[in-house]
Amino acid sequence: RGYAIDIEENEIHVNGIAATIVNGFGEVAAAISVSGPSNRLTSDFMEHIAKDVLVAASAITAAIGGGEQSRTQESKGRG
Repeated sequence: RGYAIDIEENEIHVNGIAATIVNGFGEVAAAISVSGPSNRLTSDFMEHIAKDVLVAASAITAAIGGGEQSRTQESKGRG
């Protein structure tokens, strides 16, 4: 699905959703996440905002020169 969710796993009454940011070497460089109180950031709401989190991660990945294109170029260079 491209993202991870945290349902009170790290802290009680806190949920979160995150997606990775990839650098120009095709490596995970960072992540972007949204977290909040579990009574407001419910499983349903996280599913609702998942696309937004993925879009943000993709935009940051592109801005730092990462992503699928960089992975393809890297593999050709090693080839």
